[in-house]
Amino acid sequence: MEWLNRSECLNDTELPSYRSNNGSICEAESNGTSTYFNLALVTGFLCIFFVGFFSNILVICVSFRPSRSMTVNTINTYILNLCLSDLIYIIGCVFFTVTNYNLQGWLFGDIGCRIIISLDLFTMHVSSYILTLMSLERYVAVVHPMKSLQYRSTTFARRMSASIWISALILISPMLMAMKEITLDFNGVEKRTCTWDLFGNENISSFYRYQLVVFL
Repeated sequence: MEWLNRSECLNDTELPSYRSNNGSICEAESNGTSTYFNLALVTGFLCIFFVGFFSNILVICVSFRPSRSMTVNTINTYILNLCLSDLIYIIGCVFFTVTNYNLQGWLFGDIGCRIIISLDLFTMHVSSYILTLMSLERYVAVVHPMKSLQYRSTTFARRMSASIWISALILISPMLMAMKEITLDFNGVEKRTCTWDLFGNENISSFYRYQLVVFL
């Protein structure tokens, strides 16, 4: 981002004779501001990462070792799966954050491009479906308390959770096949990035169709 800030400073200068001086002043100011902003951003991310990581780990550990005050039921089963999804998402965010601060762009190769990008979409599916299933379970329990007993067993909850993970994996399979690492030229600076590359010249239309399927 530094070269972007530098170009904006130069373009905003009206007098060509003062362009170098004004550019230096603007660059110094932008560098100082950028340093504080990046420091605050990294600090905030680390706080979110550690709180999210250890909180989810704690819930998972408690769920696997229930006590007298906590029994294993359908809601706890769904919460366990939700924590697993959140944990995968939080770990995946580390790769994106490292990439944002790397001048060469994407660091993790073509395989990492396919897996890490797909994991982001994968956890989105799992979290959305688990929350929907929890809402449906609570609705049935309130509206049809007696009929819902057959659907409120831990065995049923585990089967439904497993089907959600499998369904999410199927839905992200096009992403696993389509994502590809490429190198782009940004004003003379080469950067690696991930892009959708499934059907050659029909990349845009195929990507829009995939987005429509994900939305539906």
